Amino acid sequence: MHLMHSRDFRNQLRAQGLSSPFRASCVRKPRRGNRWTGWEWHPRMTEISLRRIAEAGADRFATRAVAVVHRCGDILPGETIVLVAVASDHRRDAFLAAEYIMDRLKTDAVFWKREVGTFGSRWIEPTQRDQQDRTRWNNDQGQD
Repeated sequence: MHLMHSRDFRNQLRAQGLSSPFRASCVRKPRRGNRWTGWEWHPRMTEISLRRIAEAGADRFATRAVAVVHRCGDILPGETIVLVAVASDHRRDAFLAAEYIMDRLKTDAVFWKREVGTFGSRWIEPTQRDQQDRTRWNNDQGQD
């Protein structure tokens, strides 16, 4: 698991030859005056939460390797925030593990998300949909 400042993310992906990440999430396109989104973090707590989420996904599904790269700092609309890559003998396990990890990242990763725009700034919490996506995994293959 790796926490990376936003300015280093794109260069790191290029250096590793990853032009098309397996599973990525981007900052939403500008809406209602949104100029950028800030991701604040606590280095130790955030790293631990990312590691636990990735390990839970790896343990839950038949995977060979899991990698999570999450940006922090200020990120512009349309830019990539997170990359989740999963290696598995069977694609179904890889897709399920990546989906599970993404759902957990939205609700369980230790980040403080702030949207800044013409309206000023506001803190953003996981949405009801994010919580529903997370909860559905409790009903599949045991609880996390």
